[in-house]
Amino acid sequence: MIRLKNSRGETRQIQPSKKRIEPLEQVAGYISSLDLSRVRGSLVEPLIPNQTPITDPHAKLCEFEYRRWLYLQRKYEGEILPPNPEIDMMWHAHVLDTYAYHEACEHIFGYYLHHNPYFGGDSPEEQARLTDAFETMLERYAETFGQDPRQRNG
Repeated sequence: MIRLKNSRGETRQIQPSKKRIEPLEQVAGYISSLDLSRVRGSLVEPLIPNQTPITDPHAKLCEFEYRRWLYLQRKYEGEILPPNPEIDMMWHAHVLDTYAYHEACEHIFGYYLHHNPYFGGDSPEEQARLTDAFETMLERYAETFGQDPRQRNG
């Protein structure tokens, strides 16, 4: 069983899928092998009307950061680690590719990683929880990858 916490701080236990990859090193390999080219391409040439396209280098940065964030989500499972804007853009695009996203989640987590777009928007207390959780994400990122994502070059 895995204990998970949602953005409201509520916990639940779930039984992960048999497709869940172990150990963590193999999860990293799986994440790096994911073919996200179509997802990344949908940021450059949007499939959704009125969505603003981004440049290919920016889309590649979004993909790079998203892969790292997926790894953080698994490594620090049970913690709330909200994405930065680049990660969120890629996550939104990946979620829309429902079959591919579901399959990736089954292997990485053993369950569907839900996206809560309302986290931080309901009250000042909720905004404070989001700010604290984002600071935790930045700390975990620095611990894991040895750098602050806000200080990257390019």
